Amino acid sequence: MTTKDVKSEKRPTVLITGGSKGIGFELAKQFATHGYNLVLAARSETDLRQAAGQLENEYGCGVTIYPIDLAADDSSTELHRQLIDKGIQVDVLVNNAGKGGARRISSHHGGANHISAGTAQQGICLAR
Repeated sequence: MTTKDVKSEKRPTVLITGGSKGIGFELAKQFATHGYNLVLAARSETDLRQAAGQLENEYGCGVTIYPIDLAADDSSTELHRQLIDKGIQVDVLVNNAGKGGARRISSHHGGANHISAGTAQQGICLAR
């Protein structure tokens, strides 16, 4: 899915998984500021459309969105296929999609909360 075609201008392209919110969205702003076109992948199409609209309006960059759950079987292969089909060459990958969790750890000073973040189960291969 494309909002503004990333191939319309000769700029480098970054693929940001988990790019519609939080750290991924903030990184998208930074890349857009530095002249990149963006490919954003995340689960929520609504969030992706909102993020893409804001990025296009504020930075004038091309943004392509892919609503996809990268933890699902074969999803990274499907995303790769879609990029190839669209003729999009990715120059930089920010693999930010994932899940986090919290668990209790103990120490001699009492308990503390530890947050561990993990990336999606599947890697993304973007060989040129």
